[in-house]
Amino acid sequence: MPNKINESNSVEFFKSFGQVKSTTSATKNWINRLEEFRKGKFIEEKIEQIDSIQELDKQIATYVAEMKQKNG
Repeated sequence: MPNKINESNSVEFFKSFGQVKSTTSATKNWINRLEEFRKGKFIEEKIEQIDSIQELDKQIATYVAEMKQKNG
């Protein structure tokens, strides 16, 4: 019978092995910027707490549109 601890360690190893540090860093950066934008719009809940995909899509679209106007 396989050892549960060894299986768990193996799974975690391969999950972390598949992550690219630059992608993880860039994703965290964009999430932080989006959270700052949302706070500026007085939206207090975290992105992870949004239940509706339509609401998340709307907020991201608004963020992208405003950043595009701001940056040309």
